[in-house]
Amino acid sequence: MSAIANTKVWHEGKCFQVSTINRESSAMYAAGSLYAETLVWELDAKGQRGSLVGQDEAPQDSIYAHQRMVKRLHETGQCEAPDTNESEK
Repeated sequence: MSAIANTKVWHEGKCFQVSTINRESSAMYAAGSLYAETLVWELDAKGQRGSLVGQDEAPQDSIYAHQRMVKRLHETGQCEAPDTNESEK
């Protein structure tokens, strides 16, 4: 495993840690290949990791998923993308 990026993000008083590393795939069809895994934890008042609240992935050495997650957290405080079909309901 190798670190790619590590970022703290604040949104309305909440703090999140976004961490992206290269790791080996556990999928049988991709044995031995690496990908970039992005994990998100909510941090407590002391800056300690709390709950794992999100994850994403991208090709090896990619920072794309990390940047997308940081932007989303900063703007909305949520790990998941907003439902673009909400207006159709």
